[in-house]
Amino acid sequence: MQSIGALVGAHSRGALRRCIKPSIRPFSSSYVCHAKAPRAPSTKRQPRPLNAEGRSDRQSQRREWIEALIANPKATIAQFTLAKKAGALNIEPEASVELLRSYCNAVAEPGWEVRFCREHKVDPSTLSMISMVLQKNPARPLRKMGENMAVCAAVLGDLNSIVAVLHKALRNDQLHHPGLLVPMTKLKYYANQGNAEAMVMYGRILDRQKKYAEAAEMFQKVAETPRDGYVDAEIGNALVQQGDLCYRDGKKEEARMSFKKAAIEFDNPEGYYKLAIMMPDEDPLKETYLLKAAASRIRDAAVEVSALYNRAAELHASTEEGRQARLLADQWQKLAAHQTPKPNDIVA
Repeated sequence: MQSIGALVGAHSRGALRRCIKPSIRPFSSSYVCHAKAPRAPSTKRQPRPLNAEGRSDRQSQRREWIEALIANPKATIAQFTLAKKAGALNIEPEASVELLRSYCNAVAEPGWEVRFCREHKVDPSTLSMISMVLQKNPARPLRKMGENMAVCAAVLGDLNSIVAVLHKALRNDQLHHPGLLVPMTKLKYYANQGNAEAMVMYGRILDRQKKYAEAAEMFQKVAETPRDGYVDAEIGNALVQQGDLCYRDGKKEEARMSFKKAAIEFDNPEGYYKLAIMMPDEDPLKETYLLKAAASRIRDAAVEVSALYNRAAELHASTEEGRQARLLADQWQKLAAHQTPKPNDIVA
């Protein structure tokens, strides 16, 4: 019986080899496929176009907002529907979306914020609530739009927006931004009128500006405010800020008393945390106070809880108690990793 090679002949064998694609000849060194795989598109965020002054192009920014509104209509309407059902908004979801479209097309010239609210018959508090809803939108351009709208509401005098905008500026060290001049002026007005929330915020700004005496005076005024259900939280915050000032000045006992009063009398989570980190591990209340603070999503408190359980695990390494402490430490460490750190935390 003849072999296959003999049947097809020498020339046919050569032709057969030429017909075989190099890509399916795994051991061939003479036929190498040089085709390159296409490069994946870059995920790096493209810089926003700048105008002649080197600033972000406002038209480009607003075009991004409009495109995001068009691309995410269902998610945006669903957000406003939930806010409406919760009683946070007093306008219909579809009307909110129409308001956003008009906001995108508004011409930013002096006094435009007042005209916008007047034309659409909305007050600054409604604008503030819409901005808060937008800032939880999954689309980044719409979150940025929400931040811009919060500044607009702050310029119009909405206290919630003023505090939120200036709190963010304080955290990011942007208090000198020219766009925050009007909100800062209005915050001072509210503080001078005796509004506790504005006074605490203004005191924190004074503290950042190293005007420590003025900041301490502002916090003291809030701490001396007669108690009622509306200002208790701000009194607690003022006491914590007072404690921070005392701690920095080396007056640790006075700081401890301020933190203790904020925690015990006003149930202030940050007061619990800062009081706890001044306590020794042997104090049975330290764990309780740290857990109270950590349950209020103070990240540093969760970190400290994990460290406390780690130390307990090392102390009782060969016991069941030590094993349980190690498990708790790991769980709190994972929880802390998913939380955002809070600014202005003191170190024991």
